[in-house]
Amino acid sequence: MKQLEVRIVIIHRSDKRIDIGMYDPVSNRYEPLGTHKQVDIDDVIYKLKCSIERAGHMITWCERSE
Repeated sequence: MKQLEVRIVIIHRSDKRIDIGMYDPVSNRYEPLGTHKQVDIDDVIYKLKCSIERAGHMITWCERSE
């Protein structure tokens, strides 16, 4: 199986919530995964990272503020 790059996108909103999504640089497609509270974000990202790595894909990160 070919190893794909999955970019995790973390967007810090002004209302203190965080949007999480995945971006595929090959197809230029963005898939929103949900909005989370600041206190939950470490667990959400860790589980997402583990899931992607188990599938054998490479992870990159992109983080920005709105």
